Amino acid sequence: KVTLEFCKDTLPLSVQEHEKTSLDLPKVKLENDAQIAKYLSQVSSAETKGSLNLCGNNFIHATEVDHWIQVSGTWDFSKKESLVYLNNALACRTFLVGHKITLAVIFMWSALYGCSSWKKMADDEAKKAYSHVFRWFSYLSKQKEFSASGKPLSSTKGKTAPQKNKEQKVKQKDEG
Repeated sequence: KVTLEFCKDTLPLSVQEHEKTSLDLPKVKLENDAQIAKYLSQVSSAETKGSLNLCGNNFIHATEVDHWIQVSGTWDFSKKESLVYLNNALACRTFLVGHKITLAVIFMWSALYGCSSWKKMADDEAKKAYSHVFRWFSYLSKQKEFSASGKPLSSTKGKTAPQKNKEQKVKQKDEG
């Protein structure tokens, strides 16, 4: 949902709620969140002449973004090691890759946002142990694209970006 919030003003998207997330293109159907997010990011980047580039500014950044996307889907955030690693990575920075929001940030924030054990960590000891993660998560949660992701997609029904060529349909998994 967060990637959609970033791309909605540059792409002609029609969002419909379904059980499974998918993106129907003329010759292929993408059914993986990472594939869909990368596709939307790359198309948005082309439409905005690079000003909205969620995949990173160069090949090294793109590789780092891929790393964090993979990590977001495989880590168990109820384990101390995962949060220590993320906390250390955020010790001297706000963004995981480069100096702006990328898919790395979106996927890692989304993974924490959906993690029940993370939501239960509100005591002072956890906030001290993972201070950089709490700072980062709080900062991002206040950004309009991230705060809008907590709202159901039905709040955007009937709203689509201006039509350009062919409309692309994104089916978003209904997560409650």
